[in-house]
Amino acid sequence: MFVQSENESSHQENSPSLSQQPFQGTNVDAPPHSRTQGKRSRTDYENNSGSKGATSQAEVLENLSSGIGKIVTSFDKICGLMEKRESRESDLLDAMNETPGLTDEACFMALDLLNTKAKQDFFLKMTPEQRHNWITYKQMQ
Repeated sequence: MFVQSENESSHQENSPSLSQQPFQGTNVDAPPHSRTQGKRSRTDYENNSGSKGATSQAEVLENLSSGIGKIVTSFDKICGLMEKRESRESDLLDAMNETPGLTDEACFMALDLLNTKAKQDFFLKMTPEQRHNWITYKQMQ
């Protein structure tokens, strides 16, 4: 059990309650926006954004449309390059099949050696006999 002394009771009677004490270091009469340094409200932001050159919805849609158009163009270019690559690989295999006397191992080795576009172009320009001689030469190295 807690017994209150005389000093404590007189001290509590003389001191103002917490609800009556003003906050220290805060000016109660100051407007709310100067008291706090928080985030701006949406209306403050929208009112101030006009001075920074806000874009209209039509301008945003135009920029978006332009960006999508660039993506489509890039995608089309990539698809075209992929088709050329597949066509080139098909051309290489056709050229290998036209070359007389090649084993499967020789064809696979030749495909490993044709690792650049320049080598592939050169190989495709060779006659079937030249291709055979080149592959045979590379096998001996």
